[in-house]
Amino acid sequence: MRRLSPRVNVIPVIGKADTLTPSELKTFKKRIMEDIEHYDIPIYNFPYDVEEDDEETIMDNSELRALLPFAIIGSEEEVEVDGELIRARVYPWGLAEVDNPKHSDFSRLRSALLNSHLTDLKSLTHDVLYETYHPNSDLSDSSILPEDLATQSVRLKEEQLRREEEKLREIELKVQREINEKRQELLAKEESLSSDHSLALDPSVICTACTDNGQNPPVDGQSASLTSSNNFLNFCAGKTLTNGQQITGGSCNGVVMGEIIPQNNMPAAKITFPTNGGTFPADQSFQFKMSIQNMITGNFVNAQTNYYGAPQFLQGNTVVGHSHVTVQLLPDIKSTEPLDPTTFAFFKGINTRDQGGVLTVDVTNGLPAGAYRFCTVRSRIKYKFLR
Repeated sequence: MRRLSPRVNVIPVIGKADTLTPSELKTFKKRIMEDIEHYDIPIYNFPYDVEEDDEETIMDNSELRALLPFAIIGSEEEVEVDGELIRARVYPWGLAEVDNPKHSDFSRLRSALLNSHLTDLKSLTHDVLYETYHPNSDLSDSSILPEDLATQSVRLKEEQLRREEEKLREIELKVQREINEKRQELLAKEESLSSDHSLALDPSVICTACTDNGQNPPVDGQSASLTSSNNFLNFCAGKTLTNGQQITGGSCNGVVMGEIIPQNNMPAAKITFPTNGGTFPADQSFQFKMSIQNMITGNFVNAQTNYYGAPQFLQGNTVVGHSHVTVQLLPDIKSTEPLDPTTFAFFKGINTRDQGGVLTVDVTNGLPAGAYRFCTVRSRIKYKFLR
């Protein structure tokens, strides 16, 4: 290993690890790493920089470093388990599965070599190991310490990131195009859901329960429901129709409600900034943040022509829609009086997708000094409140 390490990336492994008990394997791993350290053998130890790398990279590399040397199980035999073929070694007492992280480190090593750390390993080989070995290299006569080999890849990663900056921008544009295409698909699906332009009511969609007012017999504390034998088809006849418009004087919308969200997939949200009862400087820009789940966010239609204009529809039991943030000035922090629902210190419909389950809105120029109530409203793509 000492002779190989200046030439290639060395990652120590333990073969046939299933021949050892868990306690024996733990002890064996410790002895190997102590020997590697004692003899100053440079190995690829999944380096990271706590000041430069993100938390995910640091955590992932720390976990991989803790697994060294990797305990590996190999097998050419496939065994059927729960109707699925897996590679495993068969013993009288059970199976040692190659890809089971409880039995072997094979899957983590494979992922590191072929995916997450492939670029880093190639860069280290090309920019350090090869240049050190090459007889015409300026580095060939120099002596590289083991710790230098281990930390060199950190600097190489920075250089690699700079070289790939343009490529990342291209990927970002590609992702944005895909998002726009997906949005168009959602809009097309919505149109397909309302593709039946017949003025006749299909008997299969009639709500037979709507003929009962729910008070037979009467129940104290309950009101009788409106009834209809045709799904209230002409309920808005003779009234001001919404007709895709935002009519401030009130209107009647004849479009059906549509698909209802399953109880176990209801959207939920929590304002994370500003915090409840918290403070922030007056008249200074800040970013409103909200955690959200169970909603495909960032989807609007034309509010001037399609307001409340189609039924609610789901994608994989998840509603397609968007969120709003409203801010109202309180007369006093302890005030219990209802606020004017038409007056806002700040209002914004959030037309962007969430990032990792977080929606953000920039409040430019901030808010004047005072006590405020922050609220959120989640709507489907046609602006109706979620159901």
